[in-house]
Amino acid sequence: MNTLKTLILLSVVTLALGVLNAVLSLCGGSRVKITEIKTLLDPAEAFDTLKISSHDGTVSLVKSDGLWRMVEPYYASADEQAVVKALDALSQTPIEHSITDSELLRLGHSRADYNLEPPLLTVKSSGSKAVFFGSRTPDANGVYASIEGVDSVFVVPTNIWTAVNLKAADFRRKSLFRIDQSFVGAFDIKRASGSILSFSRVDGSWRISGSQAASSRVEGFLSSLTGALAESFVWPIGVTNESQDISTSSLAAWGLDPESAVTVTMKCLDGLDRQISFGKMADEKRVYALAQGSKAVVTVSSSLKDDALRDISYYVDQRLFPVEPSSVMSFSLAEGDLDIVLARTGDLGWRLDSPISAAADVKVVSDILLRILSLSSADKRESGLKVSISADYPTVFVESERVLAGRSFSSLRSKEILRIDPALVKRIVVSDSSSQTTSAVVYDRVKRVWNVESAGSREGVTADDDAIKDLLSAVDPLKAERIVALKISSSDQKKFGLEKPFLTVAIDQEREDSFRRNILIGEKTKSGRFATVGASDAVFVISDKTLKCFLKPLLRGAK
Repeated sequence: MNTLKTLILLSVVTLALGVLNAVLSLCGGSRVKITEIKTLLDPAEAFDTLKISSHDGTVSLVKSDGLWRMVEPYYASADEQAVVKALDALSQTPIEHSITDSELLRLGHSRADYNLEPPLLTVKSSGSKAVFFGSRTPDANGVYASIEGVDSVFVVPTNIWTAVNLKAADFRRKSLFRIDQSFVGAFDIKRASGSILSFSRVDGSWRISGSQAASSRVEGFLSSLTGALAESFVWPIGVTNESQDISTSSLAAWGLDPESAVTVTMKCLDGLDRQISFGKMADEKRVYALAQGSKAVVTVSSSLKDDALRDISYYVDQRLFPVEPSSVMSFSLAEGDLDIVLARTGDLGWRLDSPISAAADVKVVSDILLRILSLSSADKRESGLKVSISADYPTVFVESERVLAGRSFSSLRSKEILRIDPALVKRIVVSDSSSQTTSAVVYDRVKRVWNVESAGSREGVTADDDAIKDLLSAVDPLKAERIVALKISSSDQKKFGLEKPFLTVAIDQEREDSFRRNILIGEKTKSGRFATVGASDAVFVISDKTLKCFLKPLLRGAK
């Protein structure tokens, strides 16, 4: 770096110095000595102290047990991010330019010209040498700095200055707690009246004074509380005559004395209690609070105190069925002569147990269950849809729309009507009433081929492997376009053309415990045909695409 460039960056603000710099440059100009130092603090140091001194006073921070604390001008919890940001700026940000003291002297300048003697701010950390900061460069993009025992003046980026030029309050930790809400196993709210609300977490849900609590509201309060930040600091503030311990009269002035304060005590999983007390209003939106182990008086959002003062009825679960969805193993719905029973299968699945045994539509059932569990006493009716979740809770009547939300009972049935593994099928019979024909094929597992049943009487006729493959793909699984009725009745057979089906597909499997599955296909309808399986399953609609697979001739060469 030549002298001209260095001097410009080092605030050569007088015309005489500019002329001198030009002369030196034209005469071959000596080059400024560049120190081996790359950053203001050695990045290899393990920093456990940070002391920042300026005309405003001194801020000292110490790291103990992995946590930073302020010890000067008063004891307080430190903002970890603010301390780390300052240390990172000092040890990671590269020095941009430098000039030796001898060069400065030769040009008629000294450190005092850059406010480095005495410095505007001094930083000392652990075993590192002190770092001094002076004024900004003329373009305001840099700051002059020097290091104890190093004969150079440096130009460093302004982000270093911004990170270290903080007052004591800027280094204070603003978060009230260092815990997540899930770390709280129980908590008490003590009011000024002396009344206490006690909350406890039991098997993942909350109880309040022996009653089931509205867990979402309790969790909401805890989330706001454990994540709250101090909006301002009231005590200590660092004045010279400030006591290390707060007086009872001071607490009373802020409404934080034991008789007046609203106090929340959280019992945490590590066996320690965390506590905060709320006092008088500081302004329209903030209240005084005694926090951080009763070592700080701060102001916080008044909504925290408002939530702590809510009536017990706000936190008591007012639902008709105050349970979590995961704890419901079965529930029933009944209206008219139709009684629906649904049971859980595993963690995520549901099945219909009544009026038929079949897979249920998990998404629909889960949504209906959430609607059931949100019912309150205001939803109760004298008649309507009958709802029950277990013998532990009474059966109630509610408006059907409140639970079903416009759905029919048929929507509870899974649209996956049937699933047959093609590898297990041993016989297929298709009967077409319109053509009065029946085709039957059987699978030879030894030769691994499909044969025509009774082929001896049908010379030249063979099984069509492609047609068989398409039919089997249509039943793996057989999906409905929509469910028309949960369970077929005798009237449905005639109504939907299933009494004398248009097409019947019968499938036998190898398994000993399996039985023939008869797929009956009836009248045409929008986007397909009505169908059922056997004579006791749901009535549903199959698509034209599925029907096409069933209609493909299974036999070649047949007349």
